[in-house]
Amino acid sequence: MLTNQYLLISDVPIMNKWIYFILIVLSFALYGNTIPNDYALDDDNVVNQVYVQQGLAGIPNILTHRYGVQGDKVALDYRPVILSSFAIEYQFFKQSPHVSHFINVVLYALCLLVLYHLLTTLFRLQEIHPWLPFIITLVYAIHPLHTEVVASLKNRDELFGLLFGLLFIKYAFLFFTNTENR
Repeated sequence: MLTNQYLLISDVPIMNKWIYFILIVLSFALYGNTIPNDYALDDDNVVNQVYVQQGLAGIPNILTHRYGVQGDKVALDYRPVILSSFAIEYQFFKQSPHVSHFINVVLYALCLLVLYHLLTTLFRLQEIHPWLPFIITLVYAIHPLHTEVVASLKNRDELFGLLFGLLFIKYAFLFFTNTENR
């Protein structure tokens, strides 16, 4: 059973705080150049959708309609979380590709932090070698395969998928290993 779940930043060891800081800076160093970019060709499916452009008022319609609906022609998958994130973003910033790209970089940084946290608290890889979780996270962070995911706004679902998947692994492990509540 894990005794320290790092629920507060004050509970995180000082070395991990530095590693978290380095991972955040690395995310912006690698993908911060996408922030001044404009929308890409495929981003129209999300940013120009009628329900997204209604802001918060469009979220009930987003929850009941399919992703990428453009009249009667196109009806893609059902992705309400992604469209809702763009609707919330539209409510506060209107159509701003720079804010959207910034949010994608922040989401990528969060994914790196959660990945490192998972490698240290759940898998305890630092017991094999103190730098192993950081090196694994670093290799993951700099891999060029992730460029399209961070740079293209329509791929925010990939970022959410990784973030929520890692969080699910962590909390499922905590749930199934917690014997106090059984």
